[in-house]
Amino acid sequence: MKPQLFAVDLILLCVSCGASALATSVLAASTSSPSANITSLGTAHRFGKDEPAASKSRRKRFISQNDMIAILDYHNKVRGRVFPPASNMEYMVWDDTLAKTAEDWAHACLWEHGPPHLLRCYGPMCTHYTQMVWATSNKIGCAVHTCHNMNVWGSVWKRATYLVCNYSPKGNWIGEAPYK
Repeated sequence: MKPQLFAVDLILLCVSCGASALATSVLAASTSSPSANITSLGTAHRFGKDEPAASKSRRKRFISQNDMIAILDYHNKVRGRVFPPASNMEYMVWDDTLAKTAEDWAHACLWEHGPPHLLRCYGPMCTHYTQMVWATSNKIGCAVHTCHNMNVWGSVWKRATYLVCNYSPKGNWIGEAPYK
């Protein structure tokens, strides 16, 4: 039986380009089937032995149709279970443009909140959960990339499967509730 993958350690990032980014540090192998299940992340490119050593530190992967469905299902499930219940929660749909910008960031293999000139906010006001349940955010696009020797909060991870998701319209507006 193939191990199933699930996202752990969500980190939400706020950027001013009209989307917020969600980064998950690693997709951990599991034989269980959690509700946040993301399966069948396939390798889109295999590195040959003639490629430079720097290339081998990064491996491009793709998000399959099943992965997109799992990501959307998870987000919509979490959004549908907020308490107190929301009266204005919009349904989340996939956006290929957001996925492309997520791919660009994931490919950089940088465990950060994005380029400083794009940051709209940081620190406690940019929380993970509130962006996920921000009622008017109704689009998501994600990308996954395998990074080797990635620095994550001061620790070097030999192999990290890095998932980045962008949201639009962005949320986490200071002084506003995520939903009504």
